[in-house]
Amino acid sequence: MPFGRALNNLISRKAPMTVAKASFSAMNERRWDDFRALADDDFHYLDAEGNEIDGADRFIAAMERLVADAPDFQFEVNDYHVSGNVVVMNGVTTSKVARFSTISAWRLDFAGGRISYWRNYRANDTIRLFEYATVTS
Repeated sequence: MPFGRALNNLISRKAPMTVAKASFSAMNERRWDDFRALADDDFHYLDAEGNEIDGADRFIAAMERLVADAPDFQFEVNDYHVSGNVVVMNGVTTSKVARFSTISAWRLDFAGGRISYWRNYRANDTIRLFEYATVTS
């Protein structure tokens, strides 16, 4: 890779915490295209039970279905912990629909300044995003 392009890529990469905050903001505001731009092409999601969703587009589609059931669904992050290309966040998911409100923790791994892996840890098993990913349209 020519030096100029490598330098430009380095400068244009945002810090993982900046991207993590922007991704949760995009999700809360239903700016799916903005979230997609923050996700790596090889994005992978894993929930607390080991259910997987491969691909940012499938993840976004699952989130769109979830918020159709809980339109006021939000992520509220209380704190962030950063170690290199990993950001761990603690917080809650909220909604007037009780089963969508829970204490949670999330781990986001980054590759090339974009989210490559999202692991969800939560206090209860009432929300299964995977169920929304398996729905066929």
